[in-house]
Amino acid sequence: MSRVGFMAEASRSPVISVCGLSCSDCGYYKAGNCAGCYAQHGNLFWGSCPIYRCCVNEKGLGHCGHCPDLPCRTILETRDPSVPLDQHLEGIKARKAALLELVSKDSHGATPRPEPV
Repeated sequence: MSRVGFMAEASRSPVISVCGLSCSDCGYYKAGNCAGCYAQHGNLFWGSCPIYRCCVNEKGLGHCGHCPDLPCRTILETRDPSVPLDQHLEGIKARKAALLELVSKDSHGATPRPEPV
């Protein structure tokens, strides 16, 4: 499995970030302006990601789906200010579902972990 997002062997499979966002659906990712949080060690085009720092660097997890606090305060508070609160909360529900699906597919609960920086 690739460490640049949680991408399945087939190239048509979506790339999922630490927090459950689909990099494959992101315009910045598609345009080649962002390689995703794994490849960039949480230092994205918009700044340093507090979710990546918490999950990977501090807790040593492969993604937030392995965290018993999902969704945590960090995820709830890390929000694009242009997105309305209700839409943000709905997005968190979808991301949690995507992450829990990844956990269910992990062999023995182990997910490749990016190297902390």
